Amino acid sequence: MLRYREMLELLESGDKNLSDFHIHTSGHEVTLEKANALKTAGLTAAAVALDDFDQDRHDDFRGRKGAFKDSIQAIQYFREAGVFPYINMCLRKDLIRSNGLRKYFEFVKELNVGSVVLLEPKPWGRYVSENADDLFSEEDRNVVTEFFKEASQSKKNKDYPLVFYVQYFERPEHLDSCESFFIRVEPENDRELIISS
Repeated sequence: MLRYREMLELLESGDKNLSDFHIHTSGHEVTLEKANALKTAGLTAAAVALDDFDQDRHDDFRGRKGAFKDSIQAIQYFREAGVFPYINMCLRKDLIRSNGLRKYFEFVKELNVGSVVLLEPKPWGRYVSENADDLFSEEDRNVVTEFFKEASQSKKNKDYPLVFYVQYFERPEHLDSCESFFIRVEPENDRELIISS
């Protein structure tokens, strides 16, 4: 949302018959007016970062007081504007190891979002100096995999958001089952596009 005008231009120039356009945001600086304008420009869906069901822990993780409220408000604004809201959740070992995934799932059900995308932490951003294995262990991965399978397959969860565990599908044994690509514009260099599949 820090490059809102450029994002509007990008959306307006895209072929809506060939693509669905999604944005990923922390929710900071999202307003109903901006959500409506993005919808008019062609935005289909918005992934809002929400990393915990506890306000203080989310704010602490995001490094900004009020980040939790921004995320919750942004979800509401996108829904009101007719943009499909979903959640990006950065998995954290403290939440996983305290059996917090089920509590989180119950919490997001009440937000009336379409899906939750589970993302493993990587050594970049605030984790740039961390070792990847210290951020997320194989045991953590196993716990999340079991949660993902149960959340996705159990009939008792039919009224809950869909759960998508990105790194599960990126494993070599699953690579043929999902195709997607992402374009990330680096804020330090507005001409650099990073495309990954």
